[in-house]
Amino acid sequence: MSDFKTGDVVRLKSASPKMTIKGPDGDAWAVQWIDRNGKLQSDSFHADMLDLFVGRGG
Repeated sequence: MSDFKTGDVVRLKSASPKMTIKGPDGDAWAVQWIDRNGKLQSDSFHADMLDLFVGRGG
């Protein structure tokens, strides 16, 4: 499992909105994000599908 931690901001490697790590979910990571309609969404993705998001400031 990758070294993600709760609160990290990630994106899918194939492009996606920014998502926040909620925590481990078996062999995946549970994430949540706000969709285009302002609704909270959640799902789980294997670590190999995620990249840590690094903004301009760091």
